[in-house]
Amino acid sequence: MKASRFFLILISSILISNTIQAQEVQQMNPKEKINSLVETEDHIKVIQYIDSLRNESYYSPELSWQYCRALFQSGRYDQAKDSLLQWAGHPNYITQAQNMLTQIAFQQHEYNESIDYLFQLSARFPSNPIYPFRLSKAFLAINQPLNALHQLSVAHQIDTLNQLIISEWVDLLITLEVYDDAFEILNKGLKLSPDNVSFLQQKTMLSYRLQNHQETINTTEKLLLLGDTTPQMIKLMAVAYYQIDSIQKSEYWIDYLLAKEMNAEDISFYKGKILSMSGRKEEAQDYYYQAILFCLSPNFSSFMNQAGINLYEQRKYKESAYLFETSRFFSEAPIQLYYLGLNNYHLYKNKNKAKEFLTLFIEQSTKPSEELIKDHAKRLIREIDEENHFN
Repeated sequence: MKASRFFLILISSILISNTIQAQEVQQMNPKEKINSLVETEDHIKVIQYIDSLRNESYYSPELSWQYCRALFQSGRYDQAKDSLLQWAGHPNYITQAQNMLTQIAFQQHEYNESIDYLFQLSARFPSNPIYPFRLSKAFLAINQPLNALHQLSVAHQIDTLNQLIISEWVDLLITLEVYDDAFEILNKGLKLSPDNVSFLQQKTMLSYRLQNHQETINTTEKLLLLGDTTPQMIKLMAVAYYQIDSIQKSEYWIDYLLAKEMNAEDISFYKGKILSMSGRKEEAQDYYYQAILFCLSPNFSSFMNQAGINLYEQRKYKESAYLFETSRFFSEAPIQLYYLGLNNYHLYKNKNKAKEFLTLFIEQSTKPSEELIKDHAKRLIREIDEENHFN
């Protein structure tokens, strides 16, 4: 009974509290209420409330700015852009307006427009590295890597301690294969932060590309000590061990990746090489086949089948048969048997091989769409049987 009474009192208190809060909100003047909604980041309600004030003829430039900002924050970019353009020349709001216009342009893939705004912002705030850094992103988006590289250099000059700028700069230099510069900048970064995992991963990749196998191993081992077990890094270390003839360690780390089902064509390839070196040729062959399959698109066989059909229709029977035989090696489908039968039928006087393929096709085909093809295969088999009978 006491519990029930306590529960009722609690509910009543909550209702009274909510009512008081609602009354307080209602009693707020428009500026206070909007500020309250902005603080809670309820941008939709800001828009709705300011719309209602318009109907009451209660409006001001400040409300217009808050409305514009709320449109941007709620993702209504087209509406926000129209409003922001009006504020982009206002001395009190130009920076905020241009920053938002930059983001909208980037979101809408208007990268040149984004670049224009960023150059204006960078000119007004030359000591802020964020603008050249964002310019680098915009230049990359329009495939101008050299301009992006220059902007990253500018950003680094402004803030030489910024590790994100260093990391992005090194990444781009590696992509452009400017390895000496990448190493120089990366070493500066590692002096600032010797245990920075991102820098160490970049050093591993860079060392691997330059075939500095021992450095690849040393850097990856440091990553492991820091708790980083990124498969890509371990794979590079495993290959580096193989390259310096440390086969046992190479196999250890390859098996580590295989045990975690982190396979790829190069992992299978090197596993095959290691097995082959130890005389386990049959096991090695399985891994070589795996490596080949990893290199191929899942659509490889279906594309090859279509190419084979196209060759058959040009009466290039030998080339067509070759494609179907190759396709069948990677992925078997009944339609391959049908066309192998047709190609053999046209290529050779002895039709028995053609009959063998066509018979297998009829036995294995289950698709309703292949019923007419099966009928044709049966007719060809009857023709072959009749020809064999008379011969």
